[in-house]
Amino acid sequence: MRLTIRVDGEVYAAAKEEAAARGVSIGQAINEFARVGLKHTPAVEPFVQKTYPMGMKLDCTNIAEVLDLLDNEEPYGDH
Repeated sequence: MRLTIRVDGEVYAAAKEEAAARGVSIGQAINEFARVGLKHTPAVEPFVQKTYPMGMKLDCTNIAEVLDLLDNEEPYGDH
């Protein structure tokens, strides 16, 4: 497939150098660069939850217990 594209100067220079070193055309060198880039999968760092002390006076680690506690509380002002 034939396509006209614009590439940055450093990409062109690298492709020209690679093409000369391997005895291929600049287009072939750019295609090889693109193929390598398509195969490259960036490393994904695992998600780590950051926690901070909030001064809670209630253990909220079990959300079901917290919801039960809130459901059983009397509404404000009805003491």
